[in-house]
Amino acid sequence: MHLPIYWDDVQLDQTYRMDLVVNGNVICELKAMSHVSFEHRKQLWNYMHLTHQPYGMLLNFGASSFYSEWYERHRDGIIEKVKLL
Repeated sequence: MHLPIYWDDVQLDQTYRMDLVVNGNVICELKAMSHVSFEHRKQLWNYMHLTHQPYGMLLNFGASSFYSEWYERHRDGIIEKVKLL
């Protein structure tokens, strides 16, 4: 899916092609690594900032068990981890 790119609050003429977007507002970053590192999280956060998408999910299929992290981007641009119950 192609998403618009923003610089601050200005939409650019370019789009960014995401691997997977769910319901038009959740970016899913898929990995197959032995562990998730800060760089993997930073990649997802950058996508969320560039596209102004409110939610992001980091999924790792490479470890011995499935692993996921959820993030929410607030209107002020701050991204925080969502605590699932």
